[in-house]
Parts: sequence; C-alpha cells; structure tokens
Amino acid sequence: MFPGQDGAGQPVSPLTRVQVWFAEQPLLTKAILVVCLGIYAVQLLLGYDNYGLVCLAAQSVTQKFQVYRLVTSAFVHGGLLHVAFNMMAFVPIGTSLERMQGTLALAHLIGLLILMGGGAYTGLATAASYIPWSITTKISHQCAIGFSGVIFGLIVVDNAMTGATQRNIFGFFYVPAQLYPWTLLVLWQVIMPGVSFLGHLCGVLVGQLYVWGLLRWLTPSSSTFQSMESSSWLEWVYTQPMYIANTGGVSGALPITRPPSFASQDNERRSLTMMMQQARQWFNQLFSQRGGWTRVPTQEVPTALGDPLGMDHHPGQLQQLLRKHARQNSKLPRRRQLDLANTRCRLSDLAARDD
Repeated sequence: MFPGQDGAGQPVSPLTRVQVWFAEQPLLTKAILVVCLGIYAVQLLLGYDNYGLVCLAAQSVTQKFQVYRLVTSAFVHGGLLHVAFNMMAFVPIGTSLERMQGTLALAHLIGLLILMGGGAYTGLATAASYIPWSITTKISHQCAIGFSGVIFGLIVVDNAMTGATQRNIFGFFYVPAQLYPWTLLVLWQVIMPGVSFLGHLCGVLVGQLYVWGLLRWLTPSSSTFQSMESSSWLEWVYTQPMYIANTGGVSGALPITRPPSFASQDNERRSLTMMMQQARQWFNQLFSQRGGWTRVPTQEVPTALGDPLGMDHHPGQLQQLLRKHARQNSKLPRRRQLDLANTRCRLSDLAARDD
C-alpha cells in the first residue's frame, strides 16, 4: 500500500499509520518505548515529580546503598521533550541493532549499559567530589535521569557494527566514524547545556569497552544465546510477534572489535546498486500497465562501486518518485501496492546503512 492510503486507495488515518508502524517494530525496542512512555504517562496522571527518589545520585548509591537507582533513573524522564527526544533517538538505533544482534543479545547489551554506565557514573562522580574545585565537588549530589546514557552507548556499538568510515552530523558535515560518538557528545552538551554530560560520557565509555571486546567476559556467546532461546522457560518470550532470534551470523558476532573489510562494504554497495536497478524495472512494468508512463525518467543508476555520490543520491530520488506515483496511481491492485511499499522500505534501510 502507498503511504497515507489503504489497499482500496482510501486515506489512512494517523492512528492506523501509528498502529502499523508500531506493529513492525522489533519486540525489545517496542517494549522499551512502551515502558518509557508508560512511566511518563503515570507521572503525568499522578503529578509525580519527586525525581530525588529515583534519580541516579552518586551520594545516595554509595552512602545509602540505594543501588536500585541504577535502573530506575534510566526509565524516568523529566518532561515531554525529554522523553520524546530520547525515544526518537532510541527507536531507530534499537531497531537496527535488534535486527542485527537479536532481541536477547540487545537486551543483554542494554542491561550492561544501564548497570555499568550507572556504576561508572557513581564511581566517577564520587571520585570527582574529592577534587577541591567548586564544580566537581557538587557532582556527587547531582541527580541524573533519562535513557540518554544508554542511547550514547548504543550509538557507539551501532557505529562500530555499520563499518562506515564517515558519519554525518545533523546533516551539516561529516566526521570520521571513530569520532562520531565523541562529536555528538560534545555538540549535544553545547546545544543542551542542562543535560548530564557525565551520564552521556559514561554511556560512551561503556559502549567503547564493549566494542573493543573488553566486556567479552560478561557477554554470552552466540551459541549460549541460541541455547537460551531454545529453552522452554523462555518460550513465552521468543514466541511473541517481532521477536528477533540470534542467528549466529553477523548478528551473533559479539562484540564487534573491528569494522568489516572493504570487500564487505563493496558487497553492500553492489547489493544497493542491484536493488535500485531492480526497482526501476518494477516501476516501469507497473506504471506501463496503467497506460501512463512507460518508464521512470531518472538518470542511469551508477554501476561503479567507487561512485559514492551517485550511491548517496539515487535512493532519495527513488523515494521521491515513489511518493509522486503514490498520489497518481492509487488504483493499482493491492498486490502491486504492497510490492512498491516493500521496495520503498528496503531502499530506505539500504540507504540508511550506506550513509
């Protein structure tokens, strides 16, 4: 079906679009989204704003042994914009990693980021309180909440698993992939000076340790994850819709300690080129049967693997054509509408990975 239309070519309500989008999200990503939004909804309904009881405060953890704060602080947010920005950042990254690693492996990774990130925050904040500076002595009393520390750790892991050499910063400029998480860390602090720099920093540090393989002793092997998935006591989990199993392939290669080889990047480019060529053939065949266009008037898809400019631009051009033809060809049979919608999703995923 086309965006904004159902199988009969009728407009689709925004609620239906949200329901379809939500149903397509992997299980763990969906669950965390629901938990964070649900907790914030309860905060609004009850008027709860006593963040001092649930936030991550180093002094409360070390002196009062309130270790529960390591967990509660990650899922509580201080406002609508806070939870909205965090979830908009988390869902794409969580979806990508869950499909690559599997639901159980991502749950383990997020657990590591929550516990070790909170532990690192507590340790660094406590150590900083002994430095005789007015700023550092107050860190142990600061109160941190939100999922952003975990998100920064996931950014590091996702950045390593894509194998990209450069990453785009807010659509303005490119930086080497190795500097991408650190650049985001600094820029986000400049844009939002009130956020917890130490919390974000600890997320990046734990994510980097995971990528370097220094947390391998805490990470079950792929075969262990597969054994857990085949056990009867987890059957109620892996039988849920959109559960992503650990395949033992690329998704099971945990942790990633080095980027993929140039050969694998060339294979991805070759796959993207073939996909775009196939899409053009589908478009020509579909629209010629309507008595309208007999071919899609675009430039030739570049076949040279060394043409990153062409590779970057054509997915966007094809998506624009899809939106244009969605308005002009709403009466296509449902099967052909589904083919076009699936093509658009596959092109978007490949284009996002290529960036």
